[in-house]
Amino acid sequence: MSGPSFVVFAESYDAADFSRLLGTIVIDPCRPLDNYAPALASKSPLPFIDDYRLNVNRDTVNVIKTKALRETSAATTLVTLFSLGKDWAKSNTYELKSDDIKTISIQQKPAAFEALKDSHGEELTELLRKYGPIGYMLVGFKSANNPDIRTEYKAGKENSAGFSTEGIITAATGIPFAGDVGIEVSKAQSVKSALQSSLEGERVFAGQYIKIALRPKIQRVQESKARFRIGRVPLYQGMASFPTEKMVFSDSSDDSDDEAGEGDATHEADILY
Repeated sequence: MSGPSFVVFAESYDAADFSRLLGTIVIDPCRPLDNYAPALASKSPLPFIDDYRLNVNRDTVNVIKTKALRETSAATTLVTLFSLGKDWAKSNTYELKSDDIKTISIQQKPAAFEALKDSHGEELTELLRKYGPIGYMLVGFKSANNPDIRTEYKAGKENSAGFSTEGIITAATGIPFAGDVGIEVSKAQSVKSALQSSLEGERVFAGQYIKIALRPKIQRVQESKARFRIGRVPLYQGMASFPTEKMVFSDSSDDSDDEAGEGDATHEADILY
């Protein structure tokens, strides 16, 4: 049975520093540090977080994998990067291995959002007006100790098409991996790029979100001839899902994988574009 959905970040983050972002509102769920609110003045977490019990679970799996294989006419990252036709068959795989994977999440998520809005409502509204109107509250994340991460991108097409491979790895993933990089191009116009990296320490690699939207709301006006006005305020929209654009996976109560080896288990889910 599937559990909460997590979106894979474009890069991993140091867990000690990243944990203070729990409870913030971000614009890009894959790149939470790009634009977020409220601003964090110190390395301490948001004060209101202490009022909501944090759930910490040690995962029973040591392999997390997302994958997809499909043929589509929709424009995708690979199509954009390689200037290819729109009828490419694409296959992407993300795999993380670690002996120590854990999940940290906020309990009472709707109440936690209301507490955040009460204390930092103006900052949230300003963020969503500037970059929104949709934002995401980080309510959980997964970390792995000394993980090995492999990301592989494949595409293929029978007809020929010209493309440039310059900057493919960074452009495709946003991750400046220091590991092995390989690109293969065959006469059948197939493209394959692979990234392999071994990271040290505890790294945060995926997040769980609730969706926040800036919506019209009738507000009472104090000391004004007009008793009411229509303003826009951040409102809770439920748990976030990413059905058409992000690499996602779900926790599951039954994630065993025969290919993972004895004692191993694997999270697998489609990468959805």
